[in-house]
Formats: sequence, C-alpha cells, structure tokens
Amino acid sequence: MLYRAMKVCLFGAMNEWSFCAPYFKENGAPLACVTAAPSRFHPVSYSGFALFLLTAPIRWLALVLRALPKKFDALLVESPGFYDLPAAKVVAAIKRVPLLWFPLTSHYNRAVEDLGYVKANSFKARLLAWFDRTECRLADKVLLNTNQEITYYVQKFGLPREKFVRVFLGAEDGGPLPAKAHEGFNAVFWGRFAPIHGLDVILQAAKLLETDKTIRLTVIGHGDKGAEEKLRQRVHDLALKNVSLRGFVPRERLREAVAEADVVLGIFADTGKANFVVPHKVYEALSFAKPLVTADTPAMRGAGIRNNGHALLVQPENPKALADAIGRLKADSVLRERLAENGRKRFGECFSKQAAGKELLRGLQAIV
Repeated sequence: MLYRAMKVCLFGAMNEWSFCAPYFKENGAPLACVTAAPSRFHPVSYSGFALFLLTAPIRWLALVLRALPKKFDALLVESPGFYDLPAAKVVAAIKRVPLLWFPLTSHYNRAVEDLGYVKANSFKARLLAWFDRTECRLADKVLLNTNQEITYYVQKFGLPREKFVRVFLGAEDGGPLPAKAHEGFNAVFWGRFAPIHGLDVILQAAKLLETDKTIRLTVIGHGDKGAEEKLRQRVHDLALKNVSLRGFVPRERLREAVAEADVVLGIFADTGKANFVVPHKVYEALSFAKPLVTADTPAMRGAGIRNNGHALLVQPENPKALADAIGRLKADSVLRERLAENGRKRFGECFSKQAAGKELLRGLQAIV
C-alpha cells in the first residue's frame, strides 16, 4: 500500500496513552515520536501558566532539536499538546512538511457552552475562542471527529472549511465481550459525569423502570466539581433502589465491568456538543458487541449509526423514550443480538483504529 511508505511524526505533549498512534500502528505505517510529558498549564483555570511561561522556551527548543534530525512526511500534534504547536510550526517550516492538529475538544465549547465554567462574552471566553482559532490557524490541517464538529469550528471561529479533515476518533479493538453470568437485566453506563451524558435522563428512566424488579442500571465513572456528590444526592432524592453507583473503574478493568451488561447506555443530553460529537464510549460500546441505546443526534446519523440497525436511537432529554428502549431490549433477545452484531460490524468497517487510520492515511496522500 502507498501509505506504508509515508512516515508521520507524533510531536509534543502526550498523555499516558496516545489516541493517534494506533491509527498508524494498526496499519503497519511507520511512526516517529518526539514527545514530552503534558504541561500543567490549563487554559481555563490558568493553573501552571507562570511555570509554563518560564519553561516553554527550553521545552520548545528541546523538542525542535530532537525533531530536526528525524525523517518524516508530516508532523502531527494531538490533544492536549496545543501549547506545543508553535514549536511544531517551526519544525514543519524547516522540514517543509504539513502540520496536522487533532484537538479532542474546543476549549471554548467545553468551558463556556458545555460545562458553564466561564461566562459567554467575558474576557476569558474571548481568550479561549482565540486559543481555538489560533491553534487551527497554526496547523495546515485540523482533524476532527465528525462533519458536524467541523461545521461548529467553521461557524464559531470563522475558519475555512477546507482547513478541516474528518477522521473518526474510533477506539482500539479489544474484541467482543464474552457474556458474564449475572442476575436480572443490566443496563450499564460508563464515562465522566459531564453534561453531554445526560445522567439525569438516565436516573429518571430508572425511576420509570422501578416497577420491573429484574432491571438494574449500573453507573460507572466520576466527574468534576462535585458531580459525584450531586449524582448521589439525585439518586437519594428519587429513592432509586435499582441504580448502582460503581465509581471510577480503571481502563484495564472496564471490559470486565461492562461484560455484565445486557445493554449499554450512551449519551442523552440535548446540548450543542452532544449534537456534534460521537463520544469515545459509543465507539467502545460498538466494539464490545453490546446492544447500544443512545440519543438520536446529527453526529450519530452523520457517522452512519442507524436506528434499529446499529443501535436504538432515542429522543434526547426524554426519560420515557430511554425507559421504553431498555424495556424493548429486555423483551426482545433477537433485537439485542442483531444490534450487537450489526454494531460490531459497523465498528470494524469504520470506527476501529485500523479502519479510521486507513481513512486518515488515504487523506494524507492528498496533503503530502
């Protein structure tokens, strides 16, 4: 294959696990790495900013000097490495290669529109929008998860659509989960306790389902700013006896926890972000070959996730629709099997790191 001769250099800050590296490794494509530990600088709270200003020149110089001797055809910076884009731009200019940027989320959308940490039209909100806009302008191409997310960036930050390339975030393929013996019918949610997930919708659906003593809902995860306390209080206020709060489960134990699921739950909020992203957990659910219920959003439809085909898609912010979907799946084992099989097939075709990586590598042929 032509793309096997191409070499991409992963540059700048990287978390414990890279979400971009598997695109290349799963396809046998060569990959160079010039990476560093993430900075403590956070653009919302500005924690670590003073230390970052003092250390950035040394950090950037070290990255540049390490990158220049290497041979590669494109330079890729992934989230959270936005603060290393200036150094990447220097390397890309000297090496005459395209610079790619893959943000997992917009600073502005997350802090202002999604979590509400920052007031719209405030100085900090304008600064966050400037960060988003400038990051994209520094890059030759920006990789985003859905076409709907591309539209958001184009409209919100006034950027040209041709700047962007759609690449599914996808998930690594750990294979279908074997069934694990358990009592009753178990619907499982996992993820951070963020607005996009619509956890209150899930709890209200649990309330509607409480007359069926065989159905249980398990919530796995954690959240920010007292989200866990609010969740526990909400469970208490609704007097829910059919909900189990498991707390945080490490990634290496997640498969075991989800193996007990008869159905897995996606997102159910009706927010701007919910309408333009397909969360990582949705890709994971499809890879696990578990029947999925999630909100019917433009992003889900845009990714080709079909209602009654790959998942049950329900109206956002509608507890009754969610409760009905869970009840329907409990009553119909054939539907459960069909959704699990078709979802798994869709994952392999489009959302595995190998499939998404092939799409990215084909796109790079037109850029390099």
